[in-house]
Amino acid sequence: MRKRLQGKGRVLLLSGGALLIAVVLGVLWGFAGTTGLADVDNDSTTTTVAPLASGETSTTTTEDPDNAADPNQPDPRGNPSTTTPSGSGGSGGSGGSGGGSGTTAPPNRAPIIVDAGLSSNGLTLSITPTVTDPDGDDVAVALTVNGQDASPTGGTVMTTFALADVGYSHNATIEIRATDTAGNETVETFSHKVNAVTTVVISTVKFRVQTPGVCFEDTAAVRLGGNVDLKGSITENIQFSEELRPDRTEVVLVDEISGETVGGPGGLDVKMLGGLAGLLDLYEKSHSSTDGVLATMFKDTECKGFFSYTVEITTK
Repeated sequence: MRKRLQGKGRVLLLSGGALLIAVVLGVLWGFAGTTGLADVDNDSTTTTVAPLASGETSTTTTEDPDNAADPNQPDPRGNPSTTTPSGSGGSGGSGGSGGGSGTTAPPNRAPIIVDAGLSSNGLTLSITPTVTDPDGDDVAVALTVNGQDASPTGGTVMTTFALADVGYSHNATIEIRATDTAGNETVETFSHKVNAVTTVVISTVKFRVQTPGVCFEDTAAVRLGGNVDLKGSITENIQFSEELRPDRTEVVLVDEISGETVGGPGGLDVKMLGGLAGLLDLYEKSHSSTDGVLATMFKDTECKGFFSYTVEITTK
């Protein structure tokens, strides 16, 4: 009886020891499972975490033990750093280079006054400016003449100066202002000299016998000879020799001659020196304006007559 109990006691002792070893191994196994100590690779960046109870949260942190001190330093294992310097835009990023590759439109340019288009006819000034815009904008043109506004008419400005105001010659000052639709403006000043033009016309210079009955009572014809000398706006010397008869009591010595003076006063000096019936006579007169002449010549002869002509003087 005692020996059997001892045998059972060893069995129970052995069974109790096995149970104790199993418990210890289970505890160690559970501890290793919860702390992650069972499987840790020093070269791995992944940590295995036991499942959490319902309602708990977990943060998984990835670390690199070989490069934990400074993530911007090169990886000693040869892996490139993934940290991008601030402002570099990254490689292949969609943000571009901040607009550096874009183009900037050139500034809008001011109009160009190609030609002032100045001309004159006497004291009348004509302005026909030629203006272009390098950008193709519409251009408005404003003009002043001697500081006074002048409105274009059909693209041309015409200004007539009064002789009493400016005299026979005048330097006009013209300002041309060109403005495009973008607000750019070009202003240029020009000078143009206008000169008065005085035109003188002498016409129908003739001689007519006043008393043909007396003149041709004893003769069939008489000869009138001499010259008409013109000086001033017209410079001419006209020689004449005409036969006067009962059927030809009037002769035209000059049909018409004209001349002009530019930039100064115009006028005409007329001198007629002739001989008729053996007698010389002289007529002379100066003209500064339109005039008509009817003068008696050879009045001391029986063939006295009228010397006549018309002078027309205009200034523009």
